[in-house]
Amino acid sequence: MLTLHYPITLPADYDMSIIRHRVAERHAPFDTLAGLGFKAFLIRERESGAHVNEYAPFYIWTQPFATRDFLLGPKFDGVVQSFGRPAVFQGIVTALHLTADESVFRAARSMTVERIALRPGIDLAGWAADETELHLARIDEAGLLARAVSLEAGTWTAVRTELWAGADIAHSATAARYEVLHVSTPEWQALQPINDE
Repeated sequence: MLTLHYPITLPADYDMSIIRHRVAERHAPFDTLAGLGFKAFLIRERESGAHVNEYAPFYIWTQPFATRDFLLGPKFDGVVQSFGRPAVFQGIVTALHLTADESVFRAARSMTVERIALRPGIDLAGWAADETELHLARIDEAGLLARAVSLEAGTWTAVRTELWAGADIAHSATAARYEVLHVSTPEWQALQPINDE
């Protein structure tokens, strides 16, 4: 499974209702998109305490070909036409926990994304073992709907993502906190838990 994330920083005076309207109008095709396990439509706003206005969709893909088709196809081109071509962070999923009931994703209110640069020379097997231990300690938190860890090998960055039912959550000071506008789960059943027990 692969992750994609492309945070798009918007002007400080940007009307974020434009993004809310965009998501309301355009999310439906992602609800049935082949090869997509999960997409969270994410924003954060200065008026809500964030240091930037940002639109930052996050994906977990079940099929590599679907990732390719998305980036080369009209859906991503719509992003490019509206905002320019953003940098796209791509990762390999190393741990994944999902709640048992797909319908609870509709209750998601917030998501955190924490990026950790791995130090040069780190033992990757040791890192993975330590990260799995942390992952297992987190997945029983009340209100946690999903948790994933991914590795972006291009920059050797670990990424921890957590999807929450509530808006007021305790999270790492280094994690970016986003509001969830919509969650698409067309191939939720194909997402395979990793290091989940």
